[in-house]
Amino acid sequence: LAEVKNVKAVGGSMLEIRMDGSLFNDWNGVNSGFVFKQEGYIKYNDYQFDYGFYRFVYERQFLIDNNIYFPKLKRFQDPPFFVKALYTAQVFYAVPTVTYRYRVGITKWTKHKVKDCLKGILMNVRFAQRYDLKQLRDISYVRRYHDFNLAIELYRKRNIYIRLLSILLKRQIPI
Repeated sequence: LAEVKNVKAVGGSMLEIRMDGSLFNDWNGVNSGFVFKQEGYIKYNDYQFDYGFYRFVYERQFLIDNNIYFPKLKRFQDPPFFVKALYTAQVFYAVPTVTYRYRVGITKWTKHKVKDCLKGILMNVRFAQRYDLKQLRDISYVRRYHDFNLAIELYRKRNIYIRLLSILLKRQIPI
C-alpha cells in the first residue's frame, strides 16, 4: 500500500488486549490518534500524535537517509522516533483496519527507566516547540502529568537528577 500510495509510511488502527482478556478500541480524547475513522492521506501537522509507532510500516531507506532511529532510552524511546518519522515524511497513508493488537502489561519502573522516560518526553516537547506543533506539546504534558506521574513522583523525591529533569520539563510545559 505504501508503494501504491507513494508514501514513506502507512499506518492502521490499534486494538488493546487488556489484562483481563477484554478488548478495547474505543479511543477518544488525547488517545484518539490510535484509530483512523477512514482511509486516506493525513498530514502529520494535522495529526500530531505520539504513540503507536508499531501500527505503521516505514520505508527503510527513508529512515536511513533522514537519520531516524530510536533514541537510546529504556523507556519512551518510541514516541520520539514516531514523531520524527511522521513529521519528516510530512504525509502518511492511514487505514481504519486494525494493524496491531497491543497486549497491556505491568511496567516495572526503575530509576533509570524514569530518567529515560522524562528525557523522551522532553525530546518530544522540544521537537514540538521547534516545529510549532502545539497539539504534540499538549499531548506531551498529558504523558508527563497523567500517564507517568505516579512513577515519576515515586522516584523524583529520591533522585536529584529526576528532580532536575522534572523541573526542566515543567518549565518547558507550563502548568
